[in-house]
Amino acid sequence: MRKKWIPVAAALAVGLVSGSANAALEPFQSFVGNYGVSSDGCGSTGGTGTISAEIPAGATIVAAYLYTATQFSTATPTATLNGDAAVYGPRVGNGTACCSLASFRADVTSTVAAAYDGGGGIYDFAYNEGAQNGPTDGSALVVVYEQASLPTST
Repeated sequence: MRKKWIPVAAALAVGLVSGSANAALEPFQSFVGNYGVSSDGCGSTGGTGTISAEIPAGATIVAAYLYTATQFSTATPTATLNGDAAVYGPRVGNGTACCSLASFRADVTSTVAAAYDGGGGIYDFAYNEGAQNGPTDGSALVVVYEQASLPTST
């Protein structure tokens, strides 16, 4: 089952860049209410794969983010999800690690919401690292959804 608590997904997404960290974690987003989360990842030497999200029937997609790690490059990744270009925010470097390790985040809510039909289940998304396949070191998809039957959480 891919459903995890939101703090676990946030830790997973932040943990894309390996090595020791000497910085405090800062929240990017928080949700209070009847929320659930699905997370999955893809890393390959071929640059393509499938990333999945498990979303229950009747849920409302609130947010979806594609977190991507890079190495040996300062270029922005060129990944796509279901053929839609991931538009990444600023590079977040890791100053204490070797190899120019960095991470990026793209809001892919519209792509995930368009694929979700409300019926529930596992939804597969075609993932392609594009022209930056060499320095791209994998991605994680984190989907936050709301469903009234879930317990209230923070």
